[in-house]
Amino acid sequence: MKNWLFRKQNQIFILLIIILCSCLFIFIVNKNNSDNYVLINNHKILVELADTDKLREKGLSGRSNLPENRGMLFIFPQERIYSFWMKEMLIPLDIIWIKNNKIVDYHQNVPFPEPGITNDKLKTYSPKEPVDKVLEVNAGTIEKIKINTGDNITVKGYN
Repeated sequence: MKNWLFRKQNQIFILLIIILCSCLFIFIVNKNNSDNYVLINNHKILVELADTDKLREKGLSGRSNLPENRGMLFIFPQERIYSFWMKEMLIPLDIIWIKNNKIVDYHQNVPFPEPGITNDKLKTYSPKEPVDKVLEVNAGTIEKIKINTGDNITVKGYN
Protein backbone atom coordinates (compact mmCIF):
# COMPACT_ATOMS: atom_id res chain seq x y z
CA MET A 1 0.00 0.00 0.00
CA LYS A 2 2.79 2.39 0.94
CA ASN A 3 4.66 1.65 -2.29
CA TRP A 4 1.54 2.33 -4.39
CA LEU A 5 0.95 5.64 -2.60
CA PHE A 6 4.58 6.65 -3.14
CA ARG A 7 4.34 5.88 -6.88
CA LYS A 8 1.08 7.81 -7.15
CA GLN A 9 2.66 10.86 -5.47
CA ASN A 10 5.61 10.67 -7.86
CA GLN A 11 3.29 10.50 -10.85
CA ILE A 12 1.32 13.52 -9.64
CA PHE A 13 4.55 15.43 -8.97
CA ILE A 14 5.92 14.64 -12.45
CA LEU A 15 2.60 15.62 -14.04
CA LEU A 16 2.63 18.95 -12.18
CA ILE A 17 6.22 19.61 -13.32
CA ILE A 18 5.22 18.90 -16.94
CA ILE A 19 2.21 21.21 -16.70
CA LEU A 20 4.31 23.95 -15.10
CA CYS A 21 7.01 23.67 -17.79
CA SER A 22 4.38 23.75 -20.53
CA CYS A 23 2.77 26.87 -19.09
CA LEU A 24 6.17 28.54 -18.73
CA PHE A 25 7.06 27.70 -22.35
CA ILE A 26 3.74 29.09 -23.64
CA PHE A 27 4.19 32.24 -21.57
CA ILE A 28 7.72 32.82 -22.87
CA VAL A 29 6.74 32.23 -26.51
CA ASN A 30 3.68 34.48 -26.27
CA LYS A 31 5.58 37.17 -24.39
CA ASN A 32 8.33 37.20 -27.01
CA ASN A 33 5.88 37.40 -29.90
CA SER A 34 3.49 39.94 -28.36
CA ASP A 35 6.12 42.36 -27.07
CA ASN A 36 7.85 42.83 -30.42
CA TYR A 37 5.96 44.81 -32.98
CA VAL A 38 6.25 47.61 -35.48
CA LEU A 39 3.79 50.42 -36.11
CA ILE A 40 3.42 51.65 -39.67
CA ASN A 41 0.67 54.12 -40.51
CA ASN A 42 -1.00 53.31 -37.17
CA HIS A 43 -1.06 49.64 -38.14
CA LYS A 44 0.44 47.17 -35.64
CA ILE A 45 2.40 44.22 -37.02
CA LEU A 46 3.63 41.63 -34.52
CA VAL A 47 7.14 40.61 -35.45
CA GLU A 48 9.62 37.89 -34.76
CA LEU A 49 13.10 39.31 -34.47
CA ALA A 50 15.97 38.11 -36.62
CA ASP A 51 18.85 39.81 -34.86
CA THR A 52 21.56 37.15 -35.08
CA ASP A 53 23.32 35.75 -38.14
CA LYS A 54 21.65 32.37 -37.63
CA LEU A 55 18.14 33.85 -37.35
CA ARG A 56 18.71 36.19 -40.30
CA GLU A 57 19.94 33.31 -42.44
CA LYS A 58 16.87 31.18 -41.67
CA GLY A 59 14.33 34.00 -41.87
CA LEU A 60 10.85 32.80 -42.81
CA SER A 61 12.05 30.00 -45.08
CA GLY A 62 10.19 26.72 -44.82
CA ARG A 63 6.99 28.25 -43.45
CA SER A 64 3.78 27.37 -45.22
CA ASN A 65 1.88 30.37 -43.88
CA LEU A 66 2.29 33.66 -42.06
CA PRO A 67 -0.68 34.90 -40.02
CA GLU A 68 -2.17 38.26 -40.94
CA ASN A 69 -0.52 41.24 -39.21
CA ARG A 70 2.62 39.21 -38.52
CA GLY A 71 6.10 39.43 -39.93
CA MET A 72 9.79 39.13 -39.32
CA LEU A 73 12.01 42.11 -38.56
CA PHE A 74 15.64 41.65 -39.56
CA ILE A 75 17.91 43.88 -37.48
CA PHE A 76 21.45 44.45 -38.68
CA PRO A 77 24.44 45.77 -36.72
CA GLN A 78 25.30 48.36 -39.37
CA GLU A 79 23.83 50.06 -42.39
CA ARG A 80 24.56 48.25 -45.65
CA ILE A 81 22.90 47.17 -48.83
CA TYR A 82 21.71 43.71 -47.81
CA SER A 83 20.46 41.33 -50.50
CA PHE A 84 17.62 38.92 -49.81
CA TRP A 85 16.49 35.88 -51.72
CA MET A 86 13.51 33.57 -51.41
CA LYS A 87 15.45 30.37 -50.75
CA GLU A 88 13.13 27.63 -49.43
CA MET A 89 10.22 30.08 -49.19
CA LEU A 90 6.73 28.66 -49.56
CA ILE A 91 4.75 31.92 -49.48
CA PRO A 92 5.01 35.25 -51.34
CA LEU A 93 6.16 38.28 -49.35
CA ASP A 94 6.41 42.04 -49.31
CA ILE A 95 9.91 43.19 -48.34
CA ILE A 96 10.24 46.59 -46.66
CA TRP A 97 13.68 48.22 -46.42
CA ILE A 98 14.21 50.50 -43.40
CA LYS A 99 16.91 52.99 -42.44
CA ASN A 100 16.78 54.87 -39.13
CA ASN A 101 13.12 53.83 -38.72
CA LYS A 102 12.11 55.30 -42.07
CA ILE A 103 11.01 53.24 -45.07
CA VAL A 104 13.49 53.84 -47.88
CA ASP A 105 12.41 51.15 -50.37
CA TYR A 106 10.20 48.11 -50.77
CA HIS A 107 9.47 45.17 -53.04
CA GLN A 108 5.86 44.05 -53.38
CA ASN A 109 4.49 40.58 -54.00
CA VAL A 110 7.86 38.84 -54.16
CA PRO A 111 7.03 35.31 -55.36
CA PHE A 112 8.35 32.14 -53.80
CA PRO A 113 10.61 30.10 -56.10
CA GLU A 114 9.40 27.37 -58.40
CA PRO A 115 10.02 23.88 -56.98
CA GLY A 116 13.41 22.50 -57.94
CA ILE A 117 15.04 25.83 -58.79
CA THR A 118 18.71 25.87 -57.85
CA ASN A 119 20.22 28.51 -55.57
CA ASP A 120 22.27 30.02 -58.40
CA LYS A 121 19.04 30.75 -60.30
CA LEU A 122 17.28 32.49 -57.40
CA LYS A 123 16.61 36.19 -57.88
CA THR A 124 17.98 38.53 -55.22
CA TYR A 125 16.28 41.66 -53.92
CA SER A 126 18.19 44.68 -52.63
CA PRO A 127 17.32 48.21 -51.48
CA LYS A 128 18.34 51.35 -53.35
CA GLU A 129 20.41 52.53 -50.38
CA PRO A 130 21.98 51.10 -47.21
CA VAL A 131 19.53 49.97 -44.50
CA ASP A 132 19.70 48.79 -40.90
CA LYS A 133 16.41 46.86 -40.80
CA VAL A 134 14.25 44.82 -43.16
CA LEU A 135 10.64 43.83 -42.54
CA GLU A 136 9.11 40.81 -44.29
CA VAL A 137 5.31 40.58 -44.27
CA ASN A 138 2.63 38.80 -46.26
CA ALA A 139 2.36 39.80 -49.89
CA GLY A 140 -0.27 42.49 -50.25
CA THR A 141 0.42 44.16 -46.90
CA ILE A 142 2.14 47.19 -48.49
CA GLU A 143 -0.92 47.87 -50.61
CA LYS A 144 -3.38 47.04 -47.83
CA ILE A 145 -1.99 49.53 -45.30
CA LYS A 146 -0.81 52.02 -47.93
CA ILE A 147 2.92 51.94 -47.19
CA ASN A 148 5.11 54.44 -49.06
CA THR A 149 8.78 55.34 -49.04
CA GLY A 150 9.38 58.02 -46.46
CA ASP A 151 6.86 56.54 -43.99
CA ASN A 152 8.13 56.32 -40.43
CA ILE A 153 7.99 53.11 -38.45
CA THR A 154 8.10 52.62 -34.71
CA VAL A 155 9.77 49.48 -33.38
CA LYS A 156 8.56 48.31 -29.96
CA GLY A 157 9.97 45.61 -27.74
CA TYR A 158 13.47 45.54 -29.17
CA ASN A 159 16.28 46.92 -27.05
